[in-house]
Amino acid sequence: MPKIPLVYDNADILIVDDNPVNVEVIFQLLEDYGYKAVRSETDSRCVESLLADKMPDLILLDIRMPHIDGYQILELLKKRWPDQAPPVIVLSAQIDPETRLQSLNLGARDFLSKPFDRLEVLQRIHNTLELHFLLRDRSDRAELLEDLVKQRTADLQRLSLADPVTERPNRRGLLALLKEKLHQEQQQQQVSSIKAMAVQPLALHSAEAILYFIVLEGMDEIARMHGYHTSEMLSKAVGDRLQRCATLYSVNHGLQQLGVWGGNEWLLLEFGQATENSIATRANQLIEFMNQPFKVDNLLLHIGVRIGISHSGFVYQSAEDLVRLASMALPTEHNSWQWYQPELEQHIVSLNRCRQAGQPHECLVFNH
Repeated sequence: MPKIPLVYDNADILIVDDNPVNVEVIFQLLEDYGYKAVRSETDSRCVESLLADKMPDLILLDIRMPHIDGYQILELLKKRWPDQAPPVIVLSAQIDPETRLQSLNLGARDFLSKPFDRLEVLQRIHNTLELHFLLRDRSDRAELLEDLVKQRTADLQRLSLADPVTERPNRRGLLALLKEKLHQEQQQQQVSSIKAMAVQPLALHSAEAILYFIVLEGMDEIARMHGYHTSEMLSKAVGDRLQRCATLYSVNHGLQQLGVWGGNEWLLLEFGQATENSIATRANQLIEFMNQPFKVDNLLLHIGVRIGISHSGFVYQSAEDLVRLASMALPTEHNSWQWYQPELEQHIVSLNRCRQAGQPHECLVFNH
């Protein structure tokens, strides 16, 4: 007598047959052979709740049953659990082509004819379980691989939007957030056309985005004197301190973002209603915080700061342009800040002309 392998002895097998004698014969056969998780049900009306509670690995299903027949159960599996349904082996004393074809159309995997042949039952159950677990393992591996690809893609996306030294948002990340917020503001206020046509800046109370363009003074000298490791540690400390200041004095908690614009340039974005006084107070607080010495590698390091400020109440063409306005407002004096003013751009053009003409002292300097 050929030996049928018992590989899946822990497989959960559900027998559904209204004839208790048939159930007992198959149940005893499977348990005697070594299957440890065999269940049975003689009332087909209870099958749906059994499946909802715990989906088996294999169903041995009678076709001719009162109340709910095997065809209806196959339809239920196909409709309610199209991707999770286990394989079904049909138990039937009818072997006519119509019964087989209808069962196959509804998703049956195999057939067992009554009366049962012991070896045939065991072999067909083994074959069906082997294919079931093989397909499930492949599906699990495919899902795992898909999850890993999604995670890796998300990690790469996150890294592409972060500064490698400070791990804070970089220029791309800052611009992406600013663009999103400006778009929301334009939708809410419905003033896109007004901004494009306006000649004068809007009132500050209508602005929803405030930009602090921060330039750190002395970072290059520290890197040359103490090395780039110290410089990188200082950059992280600068980010932590700027974030503490922004969070400590924020009137719109959580509606802010700090990031590295490039080199020794940082950008603090704040979103929400603000006044000229609150913005001026924030700028002075940032300068005060940055003027305190940094302790890095047992060194006390001092840096200066200059801050240019713009907001979405000004006329601007894009998020990049709004950042440009803030950078244009950078003062020339250390530890100071300055608003962007529409006249400032013309002043800078005039200043450059004076410098090219060799007369820089005759040009006025714009500061707050």
